[in-house]
Amino acid sequence: PEVTLFKPGDEVYYAGDITRSGFNAEYQLVDERIVGVKPNSLNFAEAAALPLTSITAYEAFFDRLGIDRDSDDTHHPMPMAGIKTKAASLHWEFMFARAMQQTPDMIEQHKLLTYVAGEIDAGRIRTTLETVVGSITVANLLRAHKLIGTGTAKDKVVLEGFE
Repeated sequence: PEVTLFKPGDEVYYAGDITRSGFNAEYQLVDERIVGVKPNSLNFAEAAALPLTSITAYEAFFDRLGIDRDSDDTHHPMPMAGIKTKAASLHWEFMFARAMQQTPDMIEQHKLLTYVAGEIDAGRIRTTLETVVGSITVANLLRAHKLIGTGTAKDKVVLEGFE
């Protein structure tokens, strides 16, 4: 099938598809319906930190709990300012389910990432990036896993680029 949501040269971001190999590869074939245009105001490392946390948080807060994502109600029991500043890592539903099951609503992930990109570029959300470990090498993958395993990383750990 032909690509309809993007054109050559578009910078994109996505959480991936665990049913396809190549997560740590320079290029990966992925269904466009789970991909969003990368926020213009972020570099690739900053953008790479976002899909998992933003998709999980937005689906939990707005789809499951029914919170109005456009509300500025500061008296809401769940602080909207905090939600819009940093995506929380709640594992409410299995994040990769749409891609794994090829669900009819896969396009919702594209829509969500596009929405998040707009919110980031407008300054209402910020990246969840904490540490860039370095380029994607076996040694750096091991360093990143070790860092995450210590339990001290509060936000996302990212590997960026290839040697």
